[in-house]
Amino acid sequence: MDNRLKLTTTAVQGLRTPGIYWDTVTAGLGCRVSESGLKTYFFKKRVKGSGVERNIKLGRQGDPVLMP
Repeated sequence: MDNRLKLTTTAVQGLRTPGIYWDTVTAGLGCRVSESGLKTYFFKKRVKGSGVERNIKLGRQGDPVLMP
């Protein structure tokens, strides 16, 4: 199974199989699909100089973003 695709809204809404899917355009951007079908965007990046990878949760697919 190829888990790389362009993460557009239409493509993510069509995902049904649980797993992690990586964006082909932006390095480190991914979408995790859980067993229940919940889709969460995240960003994975190696911290410069430390060699440690960080995961940053960006939010769920379809949830509104609230700005102050």
